[in-house]
Amino acid sequence: MDVPKMWDLEVLGITDPIEKENESLLEEETLTHFKETIRLCEDQRYEVALPWLAGHPALCDKYDAAESRLRTATKRLINENYLEAYDNVFKQWESEELEQLKSQSIEIMKEGAFELRCWASNDSKEDQDKQMVLGLSWDVISDELSCKLPSNIDCTQGKPVTKRVLLSVINSVYDPIGFTAPALLLPKLLMQEAWRGKIGWDEVLPVELEHKYRLWERTMHFMSKCAISRRLFAENYDDFTVHIFTDASAYAYAACAFLRCEFKGQVTVKLMAAKARLAPMKKSTIPRLELLGATLGARLAETVDSILRTTSKTYFWCDSMVVLSWIKKKEPWNTFVGNRVKEIRDLTNIDDWRHVPGEVNPADLATRCCDWSDLLQSKWWEGPGWLYNDEESWPCSEVSETPDEAFLERRKTVVTNVATENEVRFGDRFLYFSSYRKILRMTAYVLRFCNNIKRNSPKLVNSLSCEEIQKAEETLIKIMQSEWPSEIHDPKELKPLTPAHFIQDIKERETFDLDLIDSQHMLKRVRYLHTLRSNLRKRFYKEYLGELVRSPKVASRRKIISPGEIVIVESKNPNRMNWPLAQVIELFPGKDGVERVAKLRLASGEIIRPLQRIYPLELSASDHLIEDHHGTDIAAQNPGPTATDVLKEGKKSRWGRPLIPVKRLNL
Repeated sequence: MDVPKMWDLEVLGITDPIEKENESLLEEETLTHFKETIRLCEDQRYEVALPWLAGHPALCDKYDAAESRLRTATKRLINENYLEAYDNVFKQWESEELEQLKSQSIEIMKEGAFELRCWASNDSKEDQDKQMVLGLSWDVISDELSCKLPSNIDCTQGKPVTKRVLLSVINSVYDPIGFTAPALLLPKLLMQEAWRGKIGWDEVLPVELEHKYRLWERTMHFMSKCAISRRLFAENYDDFTVHIFTDASAYAYAACAFLRCEFKGQVTVKLMAAKARLAPMKKSTIPRLELLGATLGARLAETVDSILRTTSKTYFWCDSMVVLSWIKKKEPWNTFVGNRVKEIRDLTNIDDWRHVPGEVNPADLATRCCDWSDLLQSKWWEGPGWLYNDEESWPCSEVSETPDEAFLERRKTVVTNVATENEVRFGDRFLYFSSYRKILRMTAYVLRFCNNIKRNSPKLVNSLSCEEIQKAEETLIKIMQSEWPSEIHDPKELKPLTPAHFIQDIKERETFDLDLIDSQHMLKRVRYLHTLRSNLRKRFYKEYLGELVRSPKVASRRKIISPGEIVIVESKNPNRMNWPLAQVIELFPGKDGVERVAKLRLASGEIIRPLQRIYPLELSASDHLIEDHHGTDIAAQNPGPTATDVLKEGKKSRWGRPLIPVKRLNL
């Protein structure tokens, strides 16, 4: 073993190995200390105590004193360049332990048929500078994340550009954070134009679209250089805030999130995440697209807050005064605007929304097309310059007046002025009196006064008579009846019976004894009623409708259909309950004089159907005519056929065709 290496791990209170001491003496002391302090632990590992200066006082066991001593020792080690020596030793130990941990973990997981792969290290001795982490390329040296260059780009170069190629290129770039959203907008727009032009999957794009794609494809080698820092802020930060910028154009709407961190008087701004969406193919107004961008920004802020898990201040910046008016003004907006404004208010605080000029809005880059080289050289990664200044120098524009464009999305309301008359009831005046006797006497005196002011009427001056009291009481009854809101009905009055009472269940009003009713009784009753209804329905369409659709082969048993009758028309619906009813308008005979087709009138119009698809009801039109003659002799009005009538009509076959009698030779 290399004994002097142990003295490289100097602790507080130990003499520096650089001091002028005999090297052999140090080795002997180290070997003696090693033999005295070595011991075997329970986990089969050896431990050696660190060397301690003889006569050094015991360390304090208080937390505050230990923390103060640690800070002093750390500062001393940094100033005297001792910390670098410690790092070299500990890094070597950590590398050896990690290699051992890696091999042990692989062996343990193999026992359960699990394979551990994708090991990554930030050691400078490793040859791999970049590792794949969750689909993104991680540079372990610079600690940055970037997108991996698609492998199918080389295969598509020089080949015709089709819609299938566009879709393959778009889906091959994996960017869950969204920091490459401005550069990915162009192929998505070309894909949308291909759909709008109804171009096939393997058809070559027009020359103009193909030229735009080729220019964008030439700069794809810059994609690997477009990276963001994996570490957002330092551990001992002073303060940080989140800033959400939203913007929209005729092509797309987007939102991006920046983190502003203050550390020791220095301000750093880093891009955290971004989202961009294409504008719908259905044309929409710019304010509506700006509102979609604001909604996207509110959702992005909710995601960022859930990841940071800190109580940080969030600012929302939008360059549309119309959208800010929709968010801050409480007006009855229409459905499209109202639903999105409600979502924004639920996710954010309306006081955090501010206005920013469009020329300094970083989200503007994600709403217009740019290639990879333009994205790399833009201010997309650092945010606007004014964000590095104090809050007093930030853009400040209040929404004082609502723009006229905002009122175009206001819901149209109808204002109705209803003039109501407050009717003063005469009976309310009686509340002034405390008893009915006083009300009655006052009414009698009022009636006497009305009588005395008449010229030719006899004057009443004595005490109130019985007639005056009775007249006053009748007057009070008339007043109360005239001011009563509705008529008075006797609750015991019997109601007339109607057919509806026999169709529906009889609702019994009396209250049953709770001892006689339980859940089983109620369920049994409901089950019984349900069985009755289902049996009645089954018998109706099986027996009744089944008899109607029968078509006997014997012509004499068939029911003759005549104009004006109501019939059932067969349809494609297998359920006969849903076959429509129709009225026969006209019958059309064939070449042989037999009626085979009928013209029917339905609720939706007129149709023509063969008689084989028409089924008459039991009650025909002739039966209606017969029933209308009350008290008449049906047999006298409709006498049956006689023998001469049969001879005149002639014989017919069972299919209704006339039969020619056979002429026999009289031999």
